[in-house]
Amino acid sequence: MSDTNLTKINPELNKFQSAIKKIRDFASGEDAVKGSENAQMYLPMLPGQRKDPVYGPDDYITYKEYAQVFPAVGRTEESYTGIAFRKPPLIESPDEKYTDDFTFGGQSITEFAKEMFDEVLETYRPGILVDVPETDDSMDEGFVSRKDAEKERPFATLYTTENIMDWDEARVDGELKTTYVKLYETERQPDTEDDFDFDVIERIRVLDIDEDGYYRHRIYEKQDESVVAKLNGTDQGGLLSGNYLLIGEVWPQMQSARMKEIPFFPVSPRGHEWALDYPPMND
Repeated sequence: MSDTNLTKINPELNKFQSAIKKIRDFASGEDAVKGSENAQMYLPMLPGQRKDPVYGPDDYITYKEYAQVFPAVGRTEESYTGIAFRKPPLIESPDEKYTDDFTFGGQSITEFAKEMFDEVLETYRPGILVDVPETDDSMDEGFVSRKDAEKERPFATLYTTENIMDWDEARVDGELKTTYVKLYETERQPDTEDDFDFDVIERIRVLDIDEDGYYRHRIYEKQDESVVAKLNGTDQGGLLSGNYLLIGEVWPQMQSARMKEIPFFPVSPRGHEWALDYPPMND
């Protein structure tokens, strides 16, 4: 996989990025709007400020500081969410541990649903990945060991629309199914050289169906330039995609058999559809 393909974003996502960014800013409030890189698009410079290269920029900063942003987007979103969840959702589950901690991060299934609802309003089509904890031998063996993994339970992870980099679907036995998903994520980890600092680790997850028809889960992690330089020219150099290194490849199993479907579910106002459109809050 080349660097161009790994970091490439679906053209459909590019089409709606500016609309999603605008809604994100206005939903976050006045400070986010004024501090946005698109601030001059939201509040254009006055003609006199544009024509004066000396005092114009400073005048615009003052002009922007005195401007007020009515929090219509945020309040409307809160109202919609309040209406949708006015009554507690009816949830059927064999065990409360699935619903009380739906994400393995302490978030209940109701809280997760509210967050998902907000994401649909703001960005139109987020998604849910269902996974199981990785075991110590999952990377070495090339698949998740069910002997260990069955001791744990599945959990859900929410991916925002912006972090779903690419996707594809195809008809399998007459049914339209997801065949490829590429996800971007970050994680804060303690700095190995400084007890009071953290590093932000960037990863790309690639979920696809391999040539034998089985669900494959690959993880690429962005490396420092020093690591890239060290690996280039070695037998591991072929694993690099730009500054990303393949750090894990697994074939998840269910009931002791490799899975043939990707457990990733797009969520939009129209249901589980991949097609993007302008978010509801854009109106």
